[in-house]
Amino acid sequence: MNTNEYTRNQQDEVIELGVASVETLGGGGTLNESQNLIADLRQFLLSGVLCERQLVDAGALERFFDRELPPRDTSFMRLFELSMIENWLRHQS
Repeated sequence: MNTNEYTRNQQDEVIELGVASVETLGGGGTLNESQNLIADLRQFLLSGVLCERQLVDAGALERFFDRELPPRDTSFMRLFELSMIENWLRHQS
């Protein structure tokens, strides 16, 4: 397998994980588990450094969390990126 194939396969896995995450947030999880995970993610981002320092629009995040995503929508992947940045910020000394 060459590097391009590996990268493409990696991206496909991420996309498939993302699609599964929209539907079950963790593959095989129940709707209740998905709702809990979304609630945790919402709390994590809205109570974080990014919102506190007004680096992201808290209102826009709330509106995003309040809307229902159509199947196979990957726009939520941006939340994972924000969560990664938020986590990094929280762990800086």
